[in-house]
Amino acid sequence: MGYLHRPFTRRIISRPNEILTPTRHKLSVEDYHKLGATGVLNADSRVELIDGELIDMAPIDSVHLSVVNALSMSFARQVADLAIVSTQNPVSLPTLPGIFVGLSELLEA
Repeated sequence: MGYLHRPFTRRIISRPNEILTPTRHKLSVEDYHKLGATGVLNADSRVELIDGELIDMAPIDSVHLSVVNALSMSFARQVADLAIVSTQNPVSLPTLPGIFVGLSELLEA
């Protein structure tokens, strides 16, 4: 066992019933963009920033692709020239209450 592993191993052995929880760090949109600008994230990175957390996203498979295309086409028909349907493109939403329109509200309109 190497030197770097010893302090960690002793800590676990000294407190065997302790539940170790990883520390989470909230990211801002600016932090997220800096990760891209510095090369930590690139165009192939499958991550999203959701509520300040960087989340790994699953690869897109054929079923996902088919469902997204069908829904996108359906939404585009529904809103016609009233809105632009942008599918799986980056978007930053404001945090103001009352801005987001839920799917059920959109379909009832």
